[in-house]
Amino acid sequence: KCRYFRKDDYCVKDCPSFEYGNPETKHCELCNSECRTGCSGPTSANCTACANFKIIINAENKIFNCTPDCPSHLPYRVKETETDENRVVCADSSHSEV
Repeated sequence: KCRYFRKDDYCVKDCPSFEYGNPETKHCELCNSECRTGCSGPTSANCTACANFKIIINAENKIFNCTPDCPSHLPYRVKETETDENRVVCADSSHSEV
């Protein structure tokens, strides 16, 4: 039994990129396929960055969900200006750049 997490046959303190440490199983597990860099948990809302599109849930707390495409209620694709990365946010007509 490992103190922190198990990765394959090894005990590790931190899981590698694109994996997160599951506190229940104590194993390193793969991030959701919508994650681009890494994650803190199993869902597309736990990604540190998105592979495709980002849906802002709470801008102030920087909470977002990653999605393969923009949903119908957020039809506009807006380039994210708060980071240096070329990422796209799904937005509605209330967005300042729409």
